[in-house]
Amino acid sequence: MAQLEDTPYLIDFIRDMRLRIEISKEAIQILRGLGSPTSPTNMSIPSVRCRIESAVMAIAGLGDFLIPIREPFPQKIAQIKENWDGVVGPWTTFLTEKVALAGGIRLKDDDELANKAVLALCLMLGYPSQCGENARSEGKQLRAMLGPHALNLLVQMWLKVLASSHYTWRILSMTLQETLFYMPHDRPSQDLTDEFIRIHNAGLYDISRISIGFFRYAIPHIPAMNGQDLGALRSIFVLFYSGFFPHVHVIYEPFLANGGIKILIRVFDALVSKPISNDKKYRYHIEAAAACLRAVLGATIRPSALSEALHAGLFQSMVKARRFCREDQLDSDNSLQSLWHSFTKMQQLTSVYLIYPDVLRRFSISIEKMRRSDDPGDRPDTFESLGDMIKDKVVYLKVIYNNFKTQNSLCNYKECPNRLSPSGRTPERRRYLRCTACLTVMFCSEECGRKHWKYHRESCKKLAQALRDGRPHPAENDIRFFKMILDAYIQRHRQEICRQVDGFVSQGWPSGNSNSDLSTRLASRLKQANRKGLVLVINFLEVEDTLQPLYSPTRIRVRPLHLEMNENRFKDHQHRLASIFADGTIVVDDSRVLLFAYFADPEGLKSWPYIEILDLPRGR
Repeated sequence: MAQLEDTPYLIDFIRDMRLRIEISKEAIQILRGLGSPTSPTNMSIPSVRCRIESAVMAIAGLGDFLIPIREPFPQKIAQIKENWDGVVGPWTTFLTEKVALAGGIRLKDDDELANKAVLALCLMLGYPSQCGENARSEGKQLRAMLGPHALNLLVQMWLKVLASSHYTWRILSMTLQETLFYMPHDRPSQDLTDEFIRIHNAGLYDISRISIGFFRYAIPHIPAMNGQDLGALRSIFVLFYSGFFPHVHVIYEPFLANGGIKILIRVFDALVSKPISNDKKYRYHIEAAAACLRAVLGATIRPSALSEALHAGLFQSMVKARRFCREDQLDSDNSLQSLWHSFTKMQQLTSVYLIYPDVLRRFSISIEKMRRSDDPGDRPDTFESLGDMIKDKVVYLKVIYNNFKTQNSLCNYKECPNRLSPSGRTPERRRYLRCTACLTVMFCSEECGRKHWKYHRESCKKLAQALRDGRPHPAENDIRFFKMILDAYIQRHRQEICRQVDGFVSQGWPSGNSNSDLSTRLASRLKQANRKGLVLVINFLEVEDTLQPLYSPTRIRVRPLHLEMNENRFKDHQHRLASIFADGTIVVDDSRVLLFAYFADPEGLKSWPYIEILDLPRGR
């Protein structure tokens, strides 16, 4: 990776600075002598350029913490803080905005002044890292001194440094993560998110492409990275995870669309491919791998993203990572605990999303590839190591999925000539085409897609807009598979369902106004259509209790309908219930029951209700 030594003019710059500036007061005197910074009319004018170069050298002198010097670090830091408002701060903002960020989104090798400015600013702004136990509190003070405008410029400079793969990415990444934007691994930084959104909305930097580009650049260099490199790489994982994915869809969506998941998996694989050793650098590898897997966990919060990660080899890489997590060291090693925690969370996420056909299929393929691998390291107790929570569910769902393929054509055009030839019975391997706008329908040919368009046109507009807004809808084949899972479950537990429905004591409909016009109209219709006022709830979304078998009868619950409709998990879907009872002809009598079956929403770990009127046998 690019090093400072690779650029001779910067070596000369640092040498000249150390000859000219011995203590921080001399740097402050230089900045005071230059006066207040003003926007240059022409950088090529010798007097203007000389003035700016003097300021850059002074800032570098304030940040020269890299070698033993005549002045103690605390004294130098005190000078920076004491002279911030009138001297250091204005020049920091000026050099960042007018020099470091000038000339496009990348640093040019031949732009010596910009390169010197970036190096000087990174050295000086990294002073909190020299403060030991007080590093984070000093970082918070620096963030307050910078103010919103300068802080935004600093994030822009970091993005420019990453886009250029500039050697200062190490210093600046660690400064941002460890001090200026310090946050726990499991909690996004709202401040950093706000800066990313401002930069994105202003059209200044393509954050998703920069992140992907830098990770692609880093992959071949990972085996040779030193401790500082790996620590900085860990900081970058935390910054991007905390800053934009998956919660900032205007940046997260392009990250997914441009292959961000695949690149993340490649980075993770490179980090966990290192042989086990006891040297210090090995510990940095584990810390970086743990942060990377945490980032993967955040980026794959949707089933579609998890499916892509499985296709890219996520579980093969996780098997490699698992060999680091030796039980005799887990209790005493924080980095191993972090890696193991993310490992467990990823298994839980996979368990939840196995109800999606693409996830189930690609997970099964991953397991089969590992079983057939010629490399013994890829298959140490592969399937067994995943635990009963996934094994049991995979076996159960694969039976349903095989029936699904046998009974259904995956083409969503209802008049498809191949509709009577279900995918599981088709001799050749057929490639299906997906609607590129909404991603919810599939066709076996372009002809079927064209013929289906008249039925799909109106819904496609709404579904495509929802997808762009970060609210994807389950695909039609996903819903058909959900229905088969539900039917198999009901068939298995029909007697228990009937027992609970019969034992429900009607509480009647409560009086009072609802929170919205839709709720008011819906309640009025349901009082007539569902007088008993109950709903059968079957919950297949188990985030906390993934050890519960998919077919467990404990998923069944009968409760008052008005209480279920007040749950947050259902409020966003009331319009679907309203459409079922729109014409007032449907009546839920004693032989029927209203059913809400909750599945994992494609947007993330939310609930998506499948709504049905279930017939119950008479005389049960």
